[in-house]
Amino acid sequence: MAFIQRLVSPKLPIPLATHAHVDLPGYDLWLQNIQNVHVLPTELDVPKFEEALSKALQLYPHAAGQLRCHDWRWSIELTNTTVPVDIDYKLDTNSGSLLNGDWVIQDDISPFLNHQPIGANLVNGGAPLLRLKLTFLKDETCIGVSWHHTLGDAIMLSRFMHILSQLYQGLPLQYAAPTFEKYHFPTPSCSVLAEFWPRMPHLHDTCFFSELGGKYAESRKNMEHLRWRFDTHDFAELRSALSSDGQNEGSGCLSKQDCLTAYLVAALNDNRSIIVQKVTNASSYRHVSASFVDGDVAGNLLQNVPVNIPTDMAGIAAALRQALVQCSEPDYIHDWVTVASKHMLEIVNAGKSFFFPPYDNVVVVNSNTVIDWCSAHFGCPEGSRFHSAGVAKLYVRCFRSNPTKGDDGVWRARQSVDVSMGVMAELKPKLLETLARGIQYNLNKCTRLYE
Repeated sequence: MAFIQRLVSPKLPIPLATHAHVDLPGYDLWLQNIQNVHVLPTELDVPKFEEALSKALQLYPHAAGQLRCHDWRWSIELTNTTVPVDIDYKLDTNSGSLLNGDWVIQDDISPFLNHQPIGANLVNGGAPLLRLKLTFLKDETCIGVSWHHTLGDAIMLSRFMHILSQLYQGLPLQYAAPTFEKYHFPTPSCSVLAEFWPRMPHLHDTCFFSELGGKYAESRKNMEHLRWRFDTHDFAELRSALSSDGQNEGSGCLSKQDCLTAYLVAALNDNRSIIVQKVTNASSYRHVSASFVDGDVAGNLLQNVPVNIPTDMAGIAAALRQALVQCSEPDYIHDWVTVASKHMLEIVNAGKSFFFPPYDNVVVVNSNTVIDWCSAHFGCPEGSRFHSAGVAKLYVRCFRSNPTKGDDGVWRARQSVDVSMGVMAELKPKLLETLARGIQYNLNKCTRLYE
């Protein structure tokens, strides 16, 4: 069958029928796409999918809206514009020939995506904020999703996909409908600006959008993609060793991610002459109880937490935990987002984008392990898989591992985490060798180093 495109409108009436637009404060102005692929071991019913999407758009009407900027203020106009769904048939192909195994982070998922038409204007134009593609393979369906970041962060996208899956199956919704009233932070005082601006280095480097691709390409020269998988036994060993270390009173609250990050930093330090001195954690504050936080708002409740770290593994984990706890205090978040929102609005209104250059002594961590992406399974709970892309130097991405299919044809869940990181080509084999030695070997080695 030939490639076709369907256009899906939101089911009416939408809950925001009396609203003309949804505000976008500065902290929502992430002008990139989140792009993912859900792979299902079944053939989806296209009319049924379209009906479910129409109902999902009724709950998320901003996803059928258009991005606007007038008088330096940003919003999504609620236009009820149709959402494009490309449909492609490659029935003689399976996902294994198009993907690099079942790793969550792939090098390229572009064949599964609905790409923005050349020349289409996103800002004050007609380009859609949400684009989907259904690729029908041999005994599989791939759902490619391009979700503009102004629609919401990864948590909000995961909820949208879960709701779409539930509607497709005719099941009750497990998440509340999103809300759209955005909190507008006040103009920060000079003292708050002076205190918090140095704490957000991710906003210090900017460039024009036309320069962004070239800058990222330059930063990835001689870089290779390192992947590793940590299972529950690895985490148990790490947590036990790092939480019981006598140097870290109160570190019993260490998270799995604290331990994993500390372990990876120690592995890097063991194989390089340049020591990692800082870790920046991407964090969500949706869970924080505060007057300015609505956990169901369709927006970006994001915070970056940089922390200077020691060199020993247990000390690194403790420093990460302490920083995340301190930065989750409502007063701290309020002032941090106040400053970030101000600068993000100024940067975007200057026609520029944020550029995140890698630094040899800084590791950036963006963990999605709290999100069960495979729960958007469209009736295939055992065999639903999830993929994304995007690799950068010393940028650590963590996801729950995909299930695996045994020789008996039965899907089985993995109790593990996929880790992805960009490293210099000459470093990759050294790191792989270090990781292959196992948790206990590397823990013992680090203990000997810092005794």
